[in-house]
Order: sequence, then structure tokens, then C-alpha cells
Amino acid sequence: MKITDFEPACQRAARGLHRALASLLLLVALPAGAASLQPLESRLGGLAWYDPNLGITWAADADLLGESTLNQATVALAGLVIGGVSSWRLPITDRNDDGVAIGCKGLGVDACLDNELGFMLNVRLVSANAPGPFTELQADWYWSSSDNPFNAPRVYAWLMADGAQEGFGDAHPDNTGLRTWAVHDGDVAPVPLPAPALLLPAALAALGTRRRR
Repeated sequence: MKITDFEPACQRAARGLHRALASLLLLVALPAGAASLQPLESRLGGLAWYDPNLGITWAADADLLGESTLNQATVALAGLVIGGVSSWRLPITDRNDDGVAIGCKGLGVDACLDNELGFMLNVRLVSANAPGPFTELQADWYWSSSDNPFNAPRVYAWLMADGAQEGFGDAHPDNTGLRTWAVHDGDVAPVPLPAPALLLPAALAALGTRRRR
């Protein structure tokens, strides 16, 4: 475990209570027709995988940078290009920005959409022990970009070792021992050209042939 220092017991208890309440509220609010888990879709010739449930794309290499501080990871991602695609970022573990990173163990698809790393670990069951289509996924802590307001200036981090465990944690930004998994908003698949645009090259070629005659 590479978390640099331990938080006081009272802060741990408060954080656990907030997570438990958030998970309970999500379960109560879950509609009867809950969303089903959709399969990951290969992108960029296998260099990335699109998650239809989260609406984001994951780099296929889950450890492009090795161990780093939070700032080093953020700077590296700002200049990262995969398959010609830029604008990669760190995963988010608090998408609704309420300050609470829910633990996703035992939760369904809808209840875990707030936490990208938790969704991958506990809903898709992708971990270092079962990496699925991903490579270099480490049994280690991974950075998120989500602040932990209950233990500032730390940010939420996730242990991606085994999908049977929750993986919840946090780390100081100066910790040098955490990993980085690049994520991209939305689907990085090329946008298909409209039908007229597809026909234009053929029309121009035909016109050129007629002129040569």
C-alpha cells in the first residue's frame, strides 16, 4: 500500500458514513428498469476501448506513465496522443461533484455511474487479476482527479488489484507511487461522413474521366 500517511480515525469514520449514505440513496433511487451492462467497444485499432455505459474511452494500456505524482500525471496527460487523439485526462471518482466517492462493490450499473474507476473495478470486474482487453493494469493505487473534501488536500485514489474488493482510498498529491490510467471524454471513434460527402470523391473521379475522353 503506497498511501503516504493515515487519516485520523474520526475522519475515516465520517468518510465511511458519507459513502454508506450515498450508496444507500443511490440504491433507493434506482429505477425498476435499471440499465444493463453494455460491452466495451474497441477503438483506435485496439489502442483504446469505449465504455457505452459511462460514455468515456479508456486507453488500452492502463499504465502508460508508471509511478508518478498527481501533477506529473496531469502534465503528461495534457500532452498525450494515442492513435492521433489528444485531450486525455485522469479518471473521475465523483462525477456529480458532491464530494463523495461511492464504493461500488455490490452496486449495479446505474448506482455506480458516479465513479469511473469504481465502475471499472466492481461493475465490469476489470482488475490486475482479470484485466480483460487491457494491458499493463497494475495491482496498485491509481490516481483520480476528484478531490476528497473530507481530507484535503488529498484526492481519491483506487486500488485496482481485485474486483472482489472495494478499492477505495485517497492519497496526497505529492505521493510518487500512484499509477495513471488515461481516459477520454466521449467516444473517440471517427465520425462517419454523411452520404453526400461519401459520394463526392466518386463524382469528381467520374467527371475527370469524362473530361479526359
